[in-house]
Amino acid sequence: MTFGFIEAEKASFPISRMCHVLGVSQSGFFAWKERPACLRQQAALLRALRMLKGRGWRC
Repeated sequence: MTFGFIEAEKASFPISRMCHVLGVSQSGFFAWKERPACLRQQAALLRALRMLKGRGWRC
């Protein structure tokens, strides 16, 4: 959750400062960004894509 917040706010605040204030390491943040999505996130994305396809959306 913390890393997601940093990712969402990186245009507004420096990553280094947010990491310091939130008590996480910059290396941890960048490692988190490189990791593949967990299975729960992948499943949620797949459900969303199927819902859009069912509504007639095309890629």
